[in-house]
Amino acid sequence: MAQDAPEPAEVELEQVQIQLNNRAVDALGATPPDTKKAVELLQAALEVGPKGDLLYLTLARAYQMNGQCELANQTLGELAGASRVKGLPEGFVTQKERAFREDFKKTCPGTLRVVCTPEDLSLVVAGEPLACHTDRALNPGRYQVLATHPSGSRVSVAVDIVGLQTTAPHIKLSPIKPNKLTPPDKTTPPAADTWTRSSRVVLSPGLVAGLCPVQLSNAAFPEAGQLVTSTDTDANLCGGPALDAQAIFSLYPVLGLGLNSSASFMLGSPVRGIKEPIKIQGADARLGAGIWLLDVVELEGALQLHRRALQRGGEDFDQVTALLFGPGLRADTRRILPGAPRLQLSAGFGAGAATQRGGHISGSIDLARRLRVGLTYQAWRGEHPMEGIDYRVEQLTLGVGWNVVDTAR
Repeated sequence: MAQDAPEPAEVELEQVQIQLNNRAVDALGATPPDTKKAVELLQAALEVGPKGDLLYLTLARAYQMNGQCELANQTLGELAGASRVKGLPEGFVTQKERAFREDFKKTCPGTLRVVCTPEDLSLVVAGEPLACHTDRALNPGRYQVLATHPSGSRVSVAVDIVGLQTTAPHIKLSPIKPNKLTPPDKTTPPAADTWTRSSRVVLSPGLVAGLCPVQLSNAAFPEAGQLVTSTDTDANLCGGPALDAQAIFSLYPVLGLGLNSSASFMLGSPVRGIKEPIKIQGADARLGAGIWLLDVVELEGALQLHRRALQRGGEDFDQVTALLFGPGLRADTRRILPGAPRLQLSAGFGAGAATQRGGHISGSIDLARRLRVGLTYQAWRGEHPMEGIDYRVEQLTLGVGWNVVDTAR
């Protein structure tokens, strides 16, 4: 029966080795890190005394910080046969090795190798052509591989790249069946299109909360039997449920139709008032449609409905409503920054009857696979139904949503 190999013996590092290791650690912690110096110091430490596991561990980190991930990975492999250094806590090197390997997955380049059926597929990754069965180094993250058959059929496949690992998806693509009435032109091969997009639908319920000031100006209120003109500006802490929906449909390789809608309900609690505080509650709804260009920017038109019920001194005061329509602009970084968290930005302006007008600006980021966090500022104003009263309503809110439906993932 074969016997297990003996564990590496414990060794005590020479004083010069300890000094070289400590100097290397200081070099790695400098601003900026002197990784080249650290590598030289640790290589020297391994030459002048026992080859302790601590030295290999520090050298692997120095290689990784110096951009030499393959050497870092090979150096970690030396730990299995290295001698244990006396004085280190039990399991210290093993825990550090495990943490380093996890860090390599997130910071070191990985390899993409696409297996094609048939082998003459045309591939595009991150805007660059890629030959079938060849290796491409990519930073960790999610990428779309666009495959095109010589007949013109195509498909987009999502792949996840992990540092120091090879991802090898197998893409099978059948030719387009020729139309018997109008056969395809064999002399014109289909052009590779790096911007071909797929249709998608996103539905995100969530919560919003923030600050909602309201201002009534040129208002006449009874005071000691007299009518006086005044301006009241009260701030409300507000919050409530929200729902956001988006749909994008591909029309042409670089052109898509976008539809989006949102709705929210707000309850306010006044935090400041000149006389009797003004409390608000209400709802907002928005419906927009537009054209997406290159899957990055959308030009849209949107209809907005804002309604607020006002309470003054605990009693219903009145209700104000604004119906606005105007242009807007949206941007999405999913296509141009495939390895980064998805960022969406939007801004718009609207006008309605009489003096009604308003606008908004917002941004959101996907912090996890389905978790979305966003910040929105919007303001609208107009003429109050009561004669002589103008109103202005603002909102600065932080929202958290969950993408319960996201066909793009």
